[in-house]
Amino acid sequence: MANLTIDDVNTNGMNFKHLETTKDIVISPKNEYGDPARPDATHTWTAKVSDGTNYVGDYAVKINATSMVVNSADFTKLPVGAYQLEIWEEWVDANSEKQRSIYPSPRQTIGFNIYANITDQAGKEIKKIGFQDVVDQAVMNIGMNYVFKVNTVEPDQTATVVQAAADGKNYVTFNIPRGAKGDKGDQGVQGIQGVKGDPGDRGPDGKQGPKGDPGKPFSIAKIFPSKDALNGDGLSEGDFVMIASNVNDPNNADLYTWTGKEFKLIADLSGAQGIQGPEGPQGKQGPQGNPGERGPEGKQGIQGQNGNDGHTPVRGVDYWTDDDKQSIYDETRKYVEDAILNGKW
Repeated sequence: MANLTIDDVNTNGMNFKHLETTKDIVISPKNEYGDPARPDATHTWTAKVSDGTNYVGDYAVKINATSMVVNSADFTKLPVGAYQLEIWEEWVDANSEKQRSIYPSPRQTIGFNIYANITDQAGKEIKKIGFQDVVDQAVMNIGMNYVFKVNTVEPDQTATVVQAAADGKNYVTFNIPRGAKGDKGDQGVQGIQGVKGDPGDRGPDGKQGPKGDPGKPFSIAKIFPSKDALNGDGLSEGDFVMIASNVNDPNNADLYTWTGKEFKLIADLSGAQGIQGPEGPQGKQGPQGNPGERGPEGKQGIQGQNGNDGHTPVRGVDYWTDDDKQSIYDETRKYVEDAILNGKW
């Protein structure tokens, strides 16, 4: 392209397409006699760009002998349109004062255009026609040497239609975004032991269906002395635990299950009938006090006080043996298993 003369510069009148990265806008300043001037590479050079209404921004300038060069690669983020450009030269002179020259001056700016490429035009055509219109037209063209293909793209991508001709056929590709992945459901609580599966129905080929798997057996994994002592150490999801404290504790005989994160109350088994313990041994009778000695005047001395009655320790109140504790645990477990497995509570 022939060079253009604008005031005190020559320019190649550069125009390029959107997203081009190898085209240059070349600006060559002239001296006062109209001859090419050599820009000072030690000065600061900046390209100031406007779209005619708004200031767009600053862009790099490369000094190359007698020319100032702005590369199209710096404009890839600019949309298609017409733009105006100035080159600003800035430096500090011998008197430490800031100086500035602006090219071209004083009457004009350097215009350049960014033209739409074919993908820009294709995008506008899809938006203008509409995706459903393309689908409807494709359906109408069935049987007219069209070959259709559907691609699944990522959920955040836009649905598009691409058409190409080859081998005497029209190939139409629909790019359809797939649905976003749903959230994972919450983990269910471990169920009580399942009933053993019945054998499957006999199939038409006479073979026996597969047998159902048995559920996890019920058992109490741990017994805690209080609700505050509950902890999941060593427990697996679905394990049962129980509180065994005393009759005055409102949490006594509570049955819980461990979900893997927390304890869930299953039932209050405090109504279970305990085993009656054996009668405790008879307490010993206290000794009777001896009568006092007769005084010097012959009077009867004061009779001594009777000894305290002996206390009979009560089993189950004053003490528990290890056998008692095991019996209570076995009886409670038997009640719990009967209540849960047979649905009695």
